Amino acid sequence: MTDETVTKIRTDFILPGKYFLACNIAYLDFSKKLKLYPVNTSPSAAYLAKIENYDVSIAHDDNKYIVVFTPKPFQGGVLKGGGAQYLVDENDFKIVSKIYFK
Repeated sequence: MTDETVTKIRTDFILPGKYFLACNIAYLDFSKKLKLYPVNTSPSAAYLAKIENYDVSIAHDDNKYIVVFTPKPFQGGVLKGGGAQYLVDENDFKIVSKIYFK
């Protein structure tokens, strides 16, 4: 066994485990949508197909988590669509509803 040291890092923010779980549940579903973008047809489709081109926000309200994927500004022009909103039940972490932005 080797000696290992933990590297101290600067913390940008702390995400409680339940919030992370809700985000992960939403992401697993949203990632299926990302795979459907026809990346060879346009630069905007290729942009929208990558999760790193989205901001993710999360809130907790009335026994559910609200997870929103919003596309970041695209330097190649105006984007149509992309993004989604998920409602995730706080008890069983199942998706209650989802809306894809048009």
